[in-house]
Amino acid sequence: MKFMKGLDAPTMIAIIIAVIAGLIILYFLWSKGMLPWLGGATEATCRTDLTEVCSGSKTWSEIREKDKLCAIYFSATQGKTKLDNCLKIPANSPDTQDCSDFCSTFLGG
Repeated sequence: MKFMKGLDAPTMIAIIIAVIAGLIILYFLWSKGMLPWLGGATEATCRTDLTEVCSGSKTWSEIREKDKLCAIYFSATQGKTKLDNCLKIPANSPDTQDCSDFCSTFLGG
């Protein structure tokens, strides 16, 4: 009975290097928000965008698609439901009372 020898050292090293390089590339793409299924929105990005929206520098339409995951960084007491409602408003629709309430809570806290 003949047994297979297995992979030699250079092949194993090449595989390990390829896997590490792949992980580094995926991390870079994720951190830039280029992998939408992994949610590239960070808490800092969300808070910056929401501050700009609440201060009037941006509109809800401008951040809607990018920041749909932002609500995960807020608890119910911080207006999570109101933020969800604001991010669901169709483009070019006027702001609702929920958006005003969220902004006053967000900027005040």
